[in-house]
Amino acid sequence: MAYQNVAGQCEGTYTFLEWCKKKRIDIVFVGEAWVDMKGTGTQSHPSCTLGSKVEKGKRTMVYWGKKLDGVAKVIKEDKRLALVEVWGHKLGGIYADGKFSGGAWKAWLESLHEADCLVGDWNAHNQTWDPLNEDDTRGKDMEEWMVEKGFEIGGEYDGPTWERIVNGRRQQSQIDLFISRGPKNWPKVKSDRFL
Repeated sequence: MAYQNVAGQCEGTYTFLEWCKKKRIDIVFVGEAWVDMKGTGTQSHPSCTLGSKVEKGKRTMVYWGKKLDGVAKVIKEDKRLALVEVWGHKLGGIYADGKFSGGAWKAWLESLHEADCLVGDWNAHNQTWDPLNEDDTRGKDMEEWMVEKGFEIGGEYDGPTWERIVNGRRQQSQIDLFISRGPKNWPKVKSDRFL
């Protein structure tokens, strides 16, 4: 299972899917997925099946290797989420843009309760997973939700997953996370760069 935010770039999706093929990754989530102006098309790859519905404003897509056709199925999706079931496991990919908070954020988190694991760009800061930044409201709400629902962060802190330069200053954070109901069930969780 892998996740990459492609920032709306058509080429980024294809390149990431090619990388996943080489690494033999069967379930792939793409955040900030490119969708054409009509909302009817997105990027794909000959080795993958696109499981998500394509529509304008859709932010997360799920793909799987062709060998999972008939085994993997999308069981829930919205603009920010794609939840797929494979062999009884419910795996989700998310892109939680920074434009919603408060009650809407909490309600959306509650809607994720059925997943066994979730990977993606949460855009939430909490010292538990993002030691370079102060907690924000979304991060506090997310940590509370994770504890309540039994989710834990998989893998070790491996440095920032996002950075940019603004006015000559580097900003960094770890907003891309893999969470599951017990990391012991996912012993090979790691962050990797494909470029």
